[in-house]
Amino acid sequence: MPFEIRVLIKLSAILKERDLSAVEVFNSCDVDRSGTMKIDELAKFIEGISRDFKQKEAFALMRYLDVDNNGSIDKAEFQKQLAKVDKYLESFQRM
Repeated sequence: MPFEIRVLIKLSAILKERDLSAVEVFNSCDVDRSGTMKIDELAKFIEGISRDFKQKEAFALMRYLDVDNNGSIDKAEFQKQLAKVDKYLESFQRM
């Protein structure tokens, strides 16, 4: 399993444990209310919810979540990529 997927699964588990939706997370990360999330905003959010995340994991998340590779994540990208993890886990559990 790719490193980015393992990190995304780790994040997804923490979000479910805290009962946070993708929209709530995005809005919490988008501190400057630009409509996009940058690596520093993502890293700060991750640090705040779990001390278990390493800086390289935040960068891996950014690479995975930034579908169009423009250096930021918009809400649609974020929701789409998190939904993929849920589908991946569901299919994995059916095996």
